Amino acid sequence: KRHGAVAVGDFREQGILPESLLNYLSLIGSTIIKGKEIQPLETIIKNFSLDKLGRGGAIFDEAKLRWLNGMYIHGENPEKLLDRLLPFIARAGYDPTGLDPKRLLAIVSLVKDNLATLADITDYLDIFLAGKSAPDPEGEEILRETDARQVLLCLQEALEGLNSEDRAIYAEVIGRVQAATGFTGRKLLLPIRVALTGRTKGPELPGIFSLLGKETIASRVKTALDA
Repeated sequence: KRHGAVAVGDFREQGILPESLLNYLSLIGSTIIKGKEIQPLETIIKNFSLDKLGRGGAIFDEAKLRWLNGMYIHGENPEKLLDRLLPFIARAGYDPTGLDPKRLLAIVSLVKDNLATLADITDYLDIFLAGKSAPDPEGEEILRETDARQVLLCLQEALEGLNSEDRAIYAEVIGRVQAATGFTGRKLLLPIRVALTGRTKGPELPGIFSLLGKETIASRVKTALDA
């Protein structure tokens, strides 16, 4: 209350899970839980004691709550997580009933380890559902680099040389680009990530390749090169 009261509903709107909020509240200002911070409700209740509450004022750490919430999301079953994400998907302007449920589940399975809150799903939907991959300012700067353009030109060539429409093309394509450029690690992969997603961070590239497919990847690489 010292820093402004926040209703439980506000946390729900932010995409904080009730179990992670309860877990976090059991941590602040107390020694109820020692060692492992993520604990099931049964353990929290079993270990609760007024004697373990600190006498000093509890400090609310929003970053710690987001971290804890993220840990709960990362450990959630994808099907169950998708159900909890549906209101946030609708809030982003998508009609979940009109989307391919298998594709939606594949997206959730891919990005869930990048979510700190349920609301964070909106950061990834356009990449896979609306065909948007315009880079952010940091991404634009990366794509202007000479080495980045070389990577994308080689990627474009590698895609054209594929005879298969198999969606599992990541290893073959990246192998060709690496052989052609001699680049590895960030120098090789970051320009590809930015061209395909517009972001410098996000889910693993093999999963992105699989979800987008050859034609979409080729289209986005061309757009990045023409920018």
